[in-house]
Amino acid sequence: MRVTLSAGVAIPIILLSLLAAGLFWYVLVRPVPEQTAVGRISGRSFQPREVSQRTVARSRVEQAPRTVTYELPDRYVYEIQFEDRDMTARFSQPAVQGSELEVGQRVRVVYYERRVPLVWRKLYIERLEPLESRER
Repeated sequence: MRVTLSAGVAIPIILLSLLAAGLFWYVLVRPVPEQTAVGRISGRSFQPREVSQRTVARSRVEQAPRTVTYELPDRYVYEIQFEDRDMTARFSQPAVQGSELEVGQRVRVVYYERRVPLVWRKLYIERLEPLESRER
């Protein structure tokens, strides 16, 4: 039995698929410039080591779902208030690396911004660089 689609059905399906692929590329794949801003650490919290599990669905009917276990090390979670924007971001790094950053300290934030104009925005912080000692 041969199944065919009429042009009135196939063309909208193709156009919607192209639109979805273009949106996916624009939001997640396209190259974006590295940006830099200055901010101040407004909060710091310690998160202890955590073991997490998640179940990966099977890809074929004969396969059973499997559980993947991964470990998150001890880490500090920083809240950064940007000086030139009314925006707060969160950044975490392993506790062994994060001991030199303190609350109130000014930092240079190197980040990438992904967004859909007027709908969605997310910052991916690459690194924090201390600018000066903590002000008291």
